[in-house]
Amino acid sequence: MSTRITPAEHLKEVQNSFDDSMNPRLVEVLRAAVKHLHAFTAEVGLTHKEWFAGIDFLTQTGKMCDEVRQEFILLSDTLGVSMLLEMINYAASDGATEPTVFGPFHVDGAPNRKDGESIIDHIFPTDSPL
Repeated sequence: MSTRITPAEHLKEVQNSFDDSMNPRLVEVLRAAVKHLHAFTAEVGLTHKEWFAGIDFLTQTGKMCDEVRQEFILLSDTLGVSMLLEMINYAASDGATEPTVFGPFHVDGAPNRKDGESIIDHIFPTDSPL
């Protein structure tokens, strides 16, 4: 007679495999990630074909990355995780501007401006097409 392991027991075994980590926060994050990944897999009834398609998608995303191009950040933006991180980590106080992710035009060290103040740094000649 064989004893089959249940999905709940399997999850616990996987989560316990992280126990030897020297970083308690890493253990906490990995346990939660595995818990939610297992729940997602069961909830949608994920097939092997779908799982491998997901792995291929992530592999292709990784292949597009290099020293200056990080496509996983764009994926994080697309999935809404980047903004969720801002909401969690930088909650705006009443009356303050809500936090947001840096857009493509963000410049470190840009001067602070008063409400309604012009953002024009220099005046173009009147014959300029701009």
